[in-house]
Amino acid sequence: MDLGDELLSTLRSVVYGDRLARQIQSLATLFCLKYYRFLDLFSLMGRAGILTNSTMVCAPLMARSVEQMVVDMQSAEAQGADAVEVRLDCIDSFQPSQDLETIIRNKPLPVIIVYRPRWEGGQYEGDEHTRLEALRLAHELGADYIDVELKVVYEVLLRIEVASDLVREVKSKHQTGGKVIVSSYLSGATPSKEDLRHLAASMQATKADIIKVVSNANDITELERIFHLLSHSEVPAVAYSLGERGLISQLLCPKFGGAFVYGAMEGNSIPGLPTLDSLREAYKVENINSDTKVFGLVSKPVSHSKGPILHNPALRHANFNGIYVPMFVDDLKEFFEVYTSPDFAGYSVGFPYKEAVVQFCDEVHPLAKSIGAVNTIIRKPSDGKLIGYNTDCEGSIASIEDALTDQRYINGASLNSPLAGKQFVVVGAGGAGRAIAVGAKSRGARVIIFDIDLERAKSLAQVVSGEAQHFDSLAHFQPEKGAILANATPIGMHPNTDRIPVAEATLGNYQLVFDAVYTPRKTRLLEDADAAGAITVSGVEMFLKQAIGQFSLFTGTEGISFISSLYLLHIPSRGLLAPPLKRDNITVLSAKFLQSQFAEALNVHHRYKARRNAERVHAGDCFSQILIYCIMRRNCWKGKEKKRSFLELTSMDIQRADGVRRNSTLICAPIMAESVDQMLVQMKRAKELGADLAEVRVDFLRNFSPRNDLEALIKQCPLPTLITYRPKWEGGQYDGDENKRQKALQIAMELGADFIDIELKVAQEFYNFIQGKKPEKVRIIVSSHNYECTPSIEEIGDLVARIQATGADIVKVATTALDITDNARMFHIIVNLQVPVIGLVMGERGLMSRVLAAKYGGFLTFGSIEAGVVSAPGQPTVKDLLELYNLRQIEADTKVHGVIGNPIGHSKSPHLYNAAFKSVGFNGIYLPLLVDSVANYISTYSSPDFAGYSYTIPHKEDGLKCCDEVDPIAKEIGAISCMIRRTDDGKLKGYNVDYLGAIAAIEEALGASNGAPASVSPLAGKLFVVMGAGGAGKALAYGVYEKGARVVVANRTYGKAEELASKVGGHAIALANLKDFHPEEGMILANTTSVGMKPRTEETPLAKEALKHYALVFDAIYTPKLTTLLREAQEAGSTIVYGTEMFINQAFVQFERFTGLPAPEQLIRDVLARNT
Repeated sequence: MDLGDELLSTLRSVVYGDRLARQIQSLATLFCLKYYRFLDLFSLMGRAGILTNSTMVCAPLMARSVEQMVVDMQSAEAQGADAVEVRLDCIDSFQPSQDLETIIRNKPLPVIIVYRPRWEGGQYEGDEHTRLEALRLAHELGADYIDVELKVVYEVLLRIEVASDLVREVKSKHQTGGKVIVSSYLSGATPSKEDLRHLAASMQATKADIIKVVSNANDITELERIFHLLSHSEVPAVAYSLGERGLISQLLCPKFGGAFVYGAMEGNSIPGLPTLDSLREAYKVENINSDTKVFGLVSKPVSHSKGPILHNPALRHANFNGIYVPMFVDDLKEFFEVYTSPDFAGYSVGFPYKEAVVQFCDEVHPLAKSIGAVNTIIRKPSDGKLIGYNTDCEGSIASIEDALTDQRYINGASLNSPLAGKQFVVVGAGGAGRAIAVGAKSRGARVIIFDIDLERAKSLAQVVSGEAQHFDSLAHFQPEKGAILANATPIGMHPNTDRIPVAEATLGNYQLVFDAVYTPRKTRLLEDADAAGAITVSGVEMFLKQAIGQFSLFTGTEGISFISSLYLLHIPSRGLLAPPLKRDNITVLSAKFLQSQFAEALNVHHRYKARRNAERVHAGDCFSQILIYCIMRRNCWKGKEKKRSFLELTSMDIQRADGVRRNSTLICAPIMAESVDQMLVQMKRAKELGADLAEVRVDFLRNFSPRNDLEALIKQCPLPTLITYRPKWEGGQYDGDENKRQKALQIAMELGADFIDIELKVAQEFYNFIQGKKPEKVRIIVSSHNYECTPSIEEIGDLVARIQATGADIVKVATTALDITDNARMFHIIVNLQVPVIGLVMGERGLMSRVLAAKYGGFLTFGSIEAGVVSAPGQPTVKDLLELYNLRQIEADTKVHGVIGNPIGHSKSPHLYNAAFKSVGFNGIYLPLLVDSVANYISTYSSPDFAGYSYTIPHKEDGLKCCDEVDPIAKEIGAISCMIRRTDDGKLKGYNVDYLGAIAAIEEALGASNGAPASVSPLAGKLFVVMGAGGAGKALAYGVYEKGARVVVANRTYGKAEELASKVGGHAIALANLKDFHPEEGMILANTTSVGMKPRTEETPLAKEALKHYALVFDAIYTPKLTTLLREAQEAGSTIVYGTEMFINQAFVQFERFTGLPAPEQLIRDVLARNT
């Protein structure tokens, strides 16, 4: 077997069956190994996989430039699309003749040309004749399909049927060539079957080649009408519904004969639309046919479900013609009344329907009946009856027993169960809670039920001969030592991951804690229980075991080992990633590379280069051999086979060019002054600083004369202008007549402003005011500002929909951060919205939304001209955005790092790491992260792109609790200073490097002592007083103890001081009593508290008169460098050691852990010196 066959075999072992990833067919990644021939994976992949239906997978493209559109077409092909839909109405300054020729000449796939007018939900709002001419031209130039709307604006077009006219004219001139799609976008709910039939008939009457109907489903039952239309259409048809409830209309399109199924490209999510990757990998739509059986999760919500990633591969592995889909169900009764076909063969049932669904089953299995809840339904093929089962019971109890013992149970019979006689606390008496309680009772446990509904708890307690209490009493409940706790409520489920259902102080009494929640896998309850010493069992274990039971019921076959391995091996990444294959001591990595991922390969090459040159590289980041990557496009070697040769990548090939702009996010500088002259000065300064755009806040002007002042400001501004006239009721300065304000904005448009901002509250009124007289150049931003909080994703989504409904060119939503996790909701909105969006979160906790706008595709971010002079809370300066955060170089795949603390404004870490990242070409950013709850932050930002953190006061101990693995030193100390997310499995590993730099600096300052040999630390035998028992205090106490010092711990809370002192063989003292503590002269003092840190720099943790007893004083604080403690110690005659030394030395180590590259030590020292 040659290397090519071996690699093909390896790939086959990763994918399920012999159908290999179609993305790799299209991408044709070539691996170049020295002394080995090229491997053309395209030809290898061509040996496997065939289509079983005629449905084409189409990627909608909505780039704003022709150049990006061409790039996106190539990417769509690489990601598995069969066709692309090019939205001409999204292209800025579209030039039909020139741009269409470019698009069609460079198309790698069949292309559908769409020029959607605003009245049909698109972007175009110009002359209708011009639009139709562009579509005619597209057909003449060779477009494969053109899409024209059935609907017309009768008042404008005098009742001429645009679709029919265009079809007749095109077909009369061109008997062959491209096809015409006639489409209709329905703004409301899906019409009845009869209405859809009439609509389809009117579309077919235009002689369309393909008809297309798009609706907006309010309920999943409406989709049955879509399926009926597809299966009964006399011509090829496309029909689907938008939104989360409409998802299965895309996924099941091939089953009902649809011509196209639409999938979003990677990084370009569209609500309700699956990704190309999920269509090809999770759902394998090319294998779906009319006989495919449909299974799914009936739940609300469904987005969290992992069911599709388990059941679909398992179905394929068993050669079972089925598909498993998420089903967002609002009304169970309507759902089961509508979907009665035998092809809808079975369902998983999730929250909140496990109990309610029982009444819709024709038969219920005895176990499920005794539990009173069903999690699996099967439709009997013989008569269509629905049979309800419950696999949760055995799934949960078996998972708990497995964690307690290796014993196994047969058919539910207990064989000396480890649960026998134990107190078993169940929180929640719903479907999952009932299953767990019944299972625990069957094992001989003594069950106590807690529920918010006491009557429901009593009802379940009666079934299991247990005890019932109200949920509120949990706060004071003291369990028996060695009890079992099972959470069967959604408390702690994503996105509300910061809550636990019981009092944290009681967790130490439980032997084992089980959480039915499995998103996140490690809930806060499990983290806290683990920290308290309990055995923890994730809901994932229950999920896997009940999934195995469901699979057997769905298919009548076994899939135990396969399903278990699926979850363990599942990588939630984009595309196929094969495991390393060792051959002749060469590491071969099979991976899918896209344009956005190329930088990562280059960084790997940097590591190889550093290792080859004997430079320091972290051991965990080294590979066994140098591997050269070469990215090629499909058919690039066609006809040139003889010219293939081994390619070397030089260091010049892989350098990231400094200063090259890598995103399209604009920097907008607010201009706020009381006179036009002052504003013009500020505009000039904004230009000098590097801003792209000036927001002219005319509400700040005194004696504002709209026409005269706006003409001067717009004509003389050296930057494009955004005119904002903000009223007081939206956080601005203007408090006058609304008509005059809107008139001023209209004048700004007439005078050539590039953008104007109008508030959502009056947007429709403004559009009516201007009567459609908007210059083509001007783009209108419709904005909403929330100065109280950041609403839920659903609420923001509704808000965005209302803004879009006004006809806005650009959406702006600004909210206020109450917690740093609020930013995640805004990122979700930005990446899922298909129109330009400005999404910002105000306040110090919202800073990351302003900087990472460039990562997630925000249209612009605001930067002030000078610090403190801001138009909204939390606004950074233009200088900081460009110089500190390197905003121009941020990309979609930029790795995010930061320092987690509270407070955090004093930190100099962003200055150091961002400068260091830039100096070595590392694609990363480092942010100050004002975090209130570490667990909440970590569970929210779980993406691999959030790659590593430094920890500072007061979160070093909390950070340790969130780690999957902890360095032995950090574990001993009980605190971390650094956290790294591993790239292979996403696990978090914690380290503590605080003490190394501090001890080295203190030892150097003390020098050799009493002629002691160099191998003996000058700290040996010294009385070393540590102020503070937090993370840094623990690190220092352990460190000096190892050096032989006698440790005294002084802390505000004596109990914590005593706890730490006992671990290092020392003594404890209350911090308030330290001023009177001087058993001997020549002691050493180290402050690890925050007393004296900016902004309260006048404070000191110890009175000056007490300092005379210390030979050396160290302060871990480094802002300011010379703290009051150090200044007074110096005055008292003590040697002092600055906190900067500790900070610098640990920064070197952390940098290498973040990047895998040697730290630029002198640069880090220079940057800190400039910023201290």
